[in-house]
Amino acid sequence: MANVGAGLSAAQILTGASLLAAVLSHSITDRTAPRGLSPREYNVFAASENQSQIALIDPDLLAVVDTIDLGFEARQIAVSARLKTIAAIDGRSPELRLYDLATDRRESIALRFVPTRLIRAADDTRVAALDNSHGRLAVIDLERYAIISTFSIGGAVEDVLFSTDGGALYLAGRGRLGVTVIAVDGGSIREVEGTGDLAFTGLSRSPTGRDGFGKPQRSDEIEEFDLRRQTVAGHLDVTPDTSFAFVTGTGRFVLLPDSHRSELRVATTDPLKVVATLKGSSAMDEAYSAWFDSIAYVASSSERRLLAYNLDHLIPLGEVLLGGTPGPAVVGPGGDKLFVPLVDARAVQVIDTASQRVIAHIPVGANPTAVTLAGGYGICH
Repeated sequence: MANVGAGLSAAQILTGASLLAAVLSHSITDRTAPRGLSPREYNVFAASENQSQIALIDPDLLAVVDTIDLGFEARQIAVSARLKTIAAIDGRSPELRLYDLATDRRESIALRFVPTRLIRAADDTRVAALDNSHGRLAVIDLERYAIISTFSIGGAVEDVLFSTDGGALYLAGRGRLGVTVIAVDGGSIREVEGTGDLAFTGLSRSPTGRDGFGKPQRSDEIEEFDLRRQTVAGHLDVTPDTSFAFVTGTGRFVLLPDSHRSELRVATTDPLKVVATLKGSSAMDEAYSAWFDSIAYVASSSERRLLAYNLDHLIPLGEVLLGGTPGPAVVGPGGDKLFVPLVDARAVQVIDTASQRVIAHIPVGANPTAVTLAGGYGICH
């Protein structure tokens, strides 16, 4: 496997090392309260099948250091660092469970439908609970533990994202035309201008929240949206089999996997254009960026591996073989570790993002179904 530092100048390596040292120094010296968080909220949270307890993994010790009992099996979780609150759904009951990390208070909010997906707003104060199959959703205020609004737009919804301020929701689905935008507080529902004739298969947002990206079904383009003006802002030519668009943590790049051709295309966002076509896999599921956005990982669950890429030099770095089937992963708060749940191996594996090495295998007692990190801090996806 190629070394990440290959081709970098001594000055670049020194700069990267200095930045890493600053991050690690911060996490060590302020370990009791990094950026206002207690050690409990600083952890990685892992939910597992048939378990009501959430495991808390210390991202420095790489071990389970605590558990929290939510009272039901959490299929999806979201954590607000700002409000020190866990939100969870079990995918079976019309209920949202909330847990206060500071007081251990546990409460439930009754919904009028069974939510199958949970989405946290970037401002860390709201979550949306969604019934994907029937287009029903509720937006919940995590500070007041109250439902702000409910909507029923009809038809299946495949993807949904919040605007940066939490004031709007964008929804798309294979069976519906256009990208729907909902004003959470005002209640208005409309289509993003210029998308009404197309059915979209996926949505993603830049870290700034200014730009969004969507893949029209059976199309050879990625649409760029101006999320503030709620209109189409540009187009990017891709292959018809491009499955999704992933925007990296700093917003520099968009990753465009095509499993049919076993290729990964990399596009810059300013200007919006494809700058490299790299060897991929025939089964690419998820993408992540880390190590100050210089490294990208693309997961293949069926092949039980991660493909690694150097984004600074636009070259493949090799692969990381995993000890089980990977589920959706999360990059740690310093950007130096990738936490990968092994959904059939009762463990979370940890990857050193700079060297592409497995550095820990953490048993969690049951097959993990979800891992997450408290939102609102960290420098990478």
